[in-house]
Amino acid sequence: MLTLVKTKDAVSIVGIYSSKHAKKPDETVYFTHETEKGNQNVAKAEGVLHLHRNELKKEFRLNDGDFKEVCRMIDAEEEPEQGDSLRHEFWEILDRFENFLQREMWIGDSPGVRFEMNFPLKKADWPGTMTCIGSDPSLLQVCASVQPTPGGVVEPRADAGQDA
Repeated sequence: MLTLVKTKDAVSIVGIYSSKHAKKPDETVYFTHETEKGNQNVAKAEGVLHLHRNELKKEFRLNDGDFKEVCRMIDAEEEPEQGDSLRHEFWEILDRFENFLQREMWIGDSPGVRFEMNFPLKKADWPGTMTCIGSDPSLLQVCASVQPTPGGVVEPRADAGQDA
């Protein structure tokens, strides 16, 4: 799970910086297996589901008003009444919301903020698995230009920067 709370077994993976020249991160994102309630991220449903909004609306055939109502019920921890037309959609979207909250963090709504992925180099701290997904061309270039070695160290690829 991704969290901003440092626990005993938490591994620091992303530093969040508020300025271009900052040397120390303002916040740090950790990966942990501890899923206690106090360690979990807290955010409004509409913000967490923002990147998945169109997909969810299409899958569950929701209009903007229904989507906002489901988000409101999630935030208010309010269960829909028996027979409510959004009951099924609420439970399905709530399950995804909780999943997204543990696995994703969106900082795109904070102008001027940058982040650095600093995965530990020791294989004992981080097994070397990395999935990098993003729409920013520079992020995709960084991900395409590195490859993990058998020891878990990330090194530049020999063909980095070449057009395919």
